[in-house]
Amino acid sequence: MKTRSLFFATGAVLLLLGLMALSLNAGSAALLLGGAILLTSGRWPEKWRKRLMPFLLLAILLLLLYLGVLGYFGYFRQPPADLQNETVIVLGCKVHGDQPSQMLRRRLDAAAAYLKENPDASCIVSGGQGFNESQTEASVMKAYLLSAGIDENRIYLEDRSANTRQNLEFSQAILQREGLSPQLVIVSDGYHQFRARLIAGKLGLNSWAVSGHTSFWLVPAYCVREIFSLIKLIPFFLS
Repeated sequence: MKTRSLFFATGAVLLLLGLMALSLNAGSAALLLGGAILLTSGRWPEKWRKRLMPFLLLAILLLLLYLGVLGYFGYFRQPPADLQNETVIVLGCKVHGDQPSQMLRRRLDAAAAYLKENPDASCIVSGGQGFNESQTEASVMKAYLLSAGIDENRIYLEDRSANTRQNLEFSQAILQREGLSPQLVIVSDGYHQFRARLIAGKLGLNSWAVSGHTSFWLVPAYCVREIFSLIKLIPFFLS
């Protein structure tokens, strides 16, 4: 009976977390599918649940450890107070016309606050134009930062990238061309910082994190989605 209750409760939690995302992506789909499967566990033979119980407990433990890693890289690897002449890279996100999405706006607000506190820092806004976007993410990001009072001479555009790896690879080319500091402050959502840190490290770049606020109901699905994004990058990390 205890195994049945644990499987059912875990399934209900996963289903709720998937529904909270309010949109379908790889993370929310995985949560919904996992929740639906576990909710049917009441019909499984008791011996199946007993055999699978250690795997369920291990999966829960690994997920908690993974969330701890994301939290550390997202919120505890902040730039040191004595960092100077660093380059801020703001990673792109969806835009609507000439306006940033809510998620991107929060990244830009965090970037603007950091740039005002660190007037010697330069900034690269990084993001190309998606198939359903009328402007590049970088151009919208630059306009937003200008309206927030950031000097245009501090802002560089990287407007060709389509994913996080390209964000950093193409931004690295700008660093080298413009003679900007390779000491990076990456601005994104907290769940995204671990992957960005790994990519930057693979490119030979040292980085710290400044994270925008992420709505709590989006965090579970996006954290799970990160697992799939990391898996896709395995060939890059191994090369």
